[in-house]
Amino acid sequence: MVKTLKILAISTFILAFIGGIVCGNVYAIEPEYRYDDEKFNWAIALALWVSGAISGIFILAFSFLLEHVENMSYNIQMLVNENKGPSPSAPKLGNSKASLSKLSGYSIGADRSE
Repeated sequence: MVKTLKILAISTFILAFIGGIVCGNVYAIEPEYRYDDEKFNWAIALALWVSGAISGIFILAFSFLLEHVENMSYNIQMLVNENKGPSPSAPKLGNSKASLSKLSGYSIGADRSE
């Protein structure tokens, strides 16, 4: 998909450039006077070149974005597959039970002024 979008972006650049030249020649303004030598319409050609460049940049940016998302998906999948094995048990820390003898007479909410 990414390769197809990159090819589409490059072809958009090329076709916009060629289309600008063709349309600039075809839609040239007829000279009002004989000494005018206006055989190319720069406004139409420039409009096609700019719009083609912007369209190509958006398509190319979308292909780079999609490529980045595919790479992230691949990396996440590799991490998930790497961690699918049995998890090791926690190391023994010895007797971790606390002594509750110090709390024998304590009650919650009792007034400590006694």
